[in-house]
Amino acid sequence: MEHDIRFNGKFVPFNDAKIHILSHVTHYGSSVFEGIRSFGMETQGTAIFRLSERMRRLIVA
Repeated sequence: MEHDIRFNGKFVPFNDAKIHILSHVTHYGSSVFEGIRSFGMETQGTAIFRLSERMRRLIVA
């Protein structure tokens, strides 16, 4: 069974997701972490930009 993964902003078949060997991620693992930044709003308290999309990406991976 082939699974789709998120690659360059879209879902592609696992075997079609290819990166260059000199990519930063292969040397330093920079794609493992994703930060979530919150913003203080004057009238609405704290806001997190596109939280549901971020969480979906983390859960799908």
